[in-house]
Parts: sequence; structure tokens; C-alpha cells
Amino acid sequence: MDLVVSNLAGNLDALAALAREQAPYADVLELRLDACASATTEDLARAFASLPRPVLAAVNGPEAYGSFSGSDADRLALLRRASEAGAAWIDVPWTLARDLGPLRARRVVSRHVLDGTPPDLEALVAEVERVAGPADRVKLVTHATCAEDGLRVLRLARSRARAGRPIAAFASGAAGSFTRALAPVFGSLATYSAPARGTGGGATAPGQLEADQLCAMWPAGGASPATRILGVVGRPVGASLSPRLHGAALRCAGIDAVYVAFEPAEFDAFLALCADVGVHGLSVTMPFKAEAARLATSRDDAVIACGAANTLLRTEDGWRASNTDASAVRTCILRALHDTDQPLTSVVAAVVGTGGAARAALHALQGACLVVTGRDAAKRDALAREFGAEACTVDDLHSIPHDVLVNTTPLGSRAHPGAMAVPASALREGSLVLDAVYRPAETPLLAAARAIGARTIEGREWFLEQAIAQFTAFTDADAPAESMRVELARALAEDGP
Repeated sequence: MDLVVSNLAGNLDALAALAREQAPYADVLELRLDACASATTEDLARAFASLPRPVLAAVNGPEAYGSFSGSDADRLALLRRASEAGAAWIDVPWTLARDLGPLRARRVVSRHVLDGTPPDLEALVAEVERVAGPADRVKLVTHATCAEDGLRVLRLARSRARAGRPIAAFASGAAGSFTRALAPVFGSLATYSAPARGTGGGATAPGQLEADQLCAMWPAGGASPATRILGVVGRPVGASLSPRLHGAALRCAGIDAVYVAFEPAEFDAFLALCADVGVHGLSVTMPFKAEAARLATSRDDAVIACGAANTLLRTEDGWRASNTDASAVRTCILRALHDTDQPLTSVVAAVVGTGGAARAALHALQGACLVVTGRDAAKRDALAREFGAEACTVDDLHSIPHDVLVNTTPLGSRAHPGAMAVPASALREGSLVLDAVYRPAETPLLAAARAIGARTIEGREWFLEQAIAQFTAFTDADAPAESMRVELARALAEDGP
């Protein structure tokens, strides 16, 4: 499988300079000649000779996310000059393949579908193959509007590879980014990336990952059909730090797996496709946790108690669901209580919120004297009855002598900046406060708690502990916890306040 780094610049000298920077990552350097229509064979030969990797020359118009505006005759002439100049590969749109004819260079006969991913992908490939020669590489890129589209394209790539007729296939668009990382797992002949970060180039098509980022997602020896597929699924999921955290852990542990982000339209259809193509495990985030619990064939006690799952593992009998949010809360609280020799059974624990995270926290704190508080009275009272807890309004929480407070709401996050889930008057000196929010690290709740002398646990600890438990579920190996902690701290530092 070739990693093709795609380069685009306003003139040939700048294009070659940009491409040279990508050599440490690339198997093949794509030079997009969209803005180089006047380049002579001699100009192109000098540029190609300066590059330490094979060159793939392409001239893309709007039909393939390009800016070339000349005639078809001008495009074909430029591609022929690139071939004569020493390019190893020439990318030709499938509609012009017969017009271009044979070349010194090998040909990539490409088809881009910009308006979606049609249901009959085999028919699309068959049309391209009718105009391609036996030595040509066929490339199909459709546009993904959801993760299901990308999985269908990858399934096509795998089917072709297993039949001995491999093609290059992946999807464009943000929802299809993961296909570029998983392409080698499914037998695609190539995947394409943007230039590495810090080298001055940008993506030449929507959904491209930077070359250094893409290489970092793969195992040290590269991804292959034997590589295990893991990922986080949610909507939206683009800002999730799970791929970085789990990716770092997998590399540290030397495990042959790739962890990507999926954003589906319909969770049940997505999950069926995941089973079909062999996805091994999923971290599940909003809004799919309840559906994950419902669709699983087996569930742990925490999932049954919470009605929600944040972890799915594929087994021979179907998907097994677990809820590592619950174990994470319990780990965080017990660790903090251990520092003061305080048993959980002696604690009054107040849980703020009425959603799935609140249910996980209540399950985790079984054994303590539980209090549920939240703005929705009906949900609060029902949750209290279910978990044998006391119900309390947010405004009356100050009258409850709680030792532990767990905020499970998003108040104080970037989506709700400056907000607090409880009034400052409800906080107690010497108590323990755990906030589910981890972006930003310093939430208004934690700042107020520290100001009155409460002990605090940042949301990053909850996030880290649930990820550690997921890693073990996915791999049957001990998680490299310190490596994960360091990577999370680095990611949050880059993320900003």
C-alpha cells in the first residue's frame, strides 16, 4: 500500500519545495499541477529530479476538488509532458482515459463522486475498468456524508483485494476521514494525505489527514489487513480526544491496532456495518449510549443499571456492552477517599444531573448515602427512587451535609462557559468535588470549590480512567496508564484553556 502525500502550490518551484518536505512520510509524492499549465517538459523534469520519491502527476479540475480551468486538450497535453519528464505515475480522470492513451509512466485512472456515495459501488468501478488498461491502477473516491458511507467504500476495497483485483478506494469529506487511516487494513492500493503539519501545505481534498498525523495513527510497522480496528463513535465526534489517547496507548503497548473516529447517521445501520467489516471495539459517546445498550447482545451490571453503554466489544455472539464511566467514577472517588482513610459507606454523595452520566455515577457510588439533585424534578425523583437515593432541589443542596459532590452535567464546559451546576453556597469546605467536564480543565465549579477549601478532581481524571478501562477491554492487556496520562495532558495543553 502506498501513502501518497498530495501537494498543491501556486507555481512549480513552490510545489517541488513543498513536496520535498513530505519525503519522510511518503511512498509517492503527488504533485497537483492545477496551477502549472504553462510548465514545459524541461521545467517538469527539473522539478521531478529534485524529489527523492516517485512522482504522481495530477491535473485536477472541479470534478476532483481541483482548480484547473483549461480545456481537456490542455490537461491531456500537460499530463503527457509530465510523463515525458519522468513522473512515475500519471493520474487521469476516467472520462479522459481513452483520450490520453499509453504513456511512459503508469496510469492511475481515477473517479471522484463529489455528491455522495451511491449504493452500487461495484457498478462505478466497473465503468472505470472498462476504460482502464491491465497495467493501470483504478482509484475510486466517493464523498461520505456519514460513517456508513465510508465503511461501504472500505468494504468494496476489501472485496476487491480478496478477489485478486485490488483498487485504491477511500472516501472524501470529514465523515470519511477515517477511511484514509483504515485503507491499508482493507487492502486499498493507496491512501492519500495532506502535507505534514508545519510544512506550509494544506489539504487538497476535504477530509484529508496530515501525513504526520496519519503515520502516527498506524502501528510502528504500518497498518495491514491483520491490524485490529477500534474507534470512537458519536455525533459530533470531530473534537474527541479519544483517538489521540488510545492511539498513543496502542503504540506504547506495541499492539497492532488503529483507533479512528466514526460519525454515523443511523447507529443501528452503522453497527451492522461494523460487524460486517470486522470492527473489533468501539468507545461510544453521545448521543448513542442508550442505543448501544439496547443493541448489544450482552451487558454488564453497570449497563443494566444505567441503561447506557460507553464501550462495545464484538464477540462471536454479537456486541458485548460495558460502562466504564461507572468504574471510572468509582476509581476516582475511592482513590481520593483512601487518602483520608474514609470508607465509602460513611460518605454522603450528591450527584448532580439526571442523564446517563448521572446514572453511571449513582451506580458507581452504591454503598454511600446517595443524594440526587437536578433541575428536572420528574427525572430527579424517578432517579432517586430507582437508586434508593434522596431527591433534592439544586437550591436546597446547601442544606445537605454531603461529603462528595459529582457533577455530571455539561455546565461549565465550552458549550456552557461560566455556568455552574450548583450555586456556590452548596459547596462545603473539606468535601470532595468531581466534575465530569474536562474542557476546560479549570471549570467554574472546581474553581469555586477550591476557593472554599474543598478537594477537587478534574474531569480529565474521569476521562482518563474510563479510557484505561476501555483499553483493557479492547486488548486484554494492561493499559500504559502513564503514557495515556502524558498524551492527555499534551492534547489538553494544545487544546488551549
